[in-house]
Amino acid sequence: FKNGIAVQRDFIAKVNDAKSISVICELKLCDGFHNFMRWLLPQKLLSLNSYIMHSACMLDHTNKAHFFLGHSGAGKTTITSFHSGRAILGDDMNILTLEGGKVFAKAGAIGGAIRPEVNYEDRFEVASFNWLVQDTHISRAQLSQSDAKLKLIASLTNLFWENLESDTVGSIFSDIHEVLSSVDCFELRFDKSDDFWKYLEDN
Repeated sequence: FKNGIAVQRDFIAKVNDAKSISVICELKLCDGFHNFMRWLLPQKLLSLNSYIMHSACMLDHTNKAHFFLGHSGAGKTTITSFHSGRAILGDDMNILTLEGGKVFAKAGAIGGAIRPEVNYEDRFEVASFNWLVQDTHISRAQLSQSDAKLKLIASLTNLFWENLESDTVGSIFSDIHEVLSSVDCFELRFDKSDDFWKYLEDN
């Protein structure tokens, strides 16, 4: 992204002004369109104290949201296959938002499978963040504040930090601090079963 122009392998976009953007991609719902939205939405959501997180997100039986974070290949999509009847908001991109001192999750609707059963207007209070590590056993340990901040910041997608004003960067860091003052972040080691839920719902 440079001089108001973004060029990727499957779309080109140009910022005309504050209310207008031109985009070239295939005229259908395709990777190019989704990648354009991944580029555009994170910047627009900043003003709403909202962020797109590279994550899976599921609801527990009390309708509280749990974010599942991790590097590519960590198991974000895999873990959603063990939902055991719980609602899945998304397995790739989800929205984290701060409102009135509370932390909420919303389905992102970009990337991953579109889920017709999900109302994309609904928001759900966040109960936990979980950094995934695939293992042969299940365990869950709370991360330190400094480690949790790094994990969450690493999970914010397409912010193009080099183009952000210093005040905006400061605001992002402040939001992450506020999020972690309300919601704990854990390292979740999991095997390929739904047994990890007892660690989330029993605590």
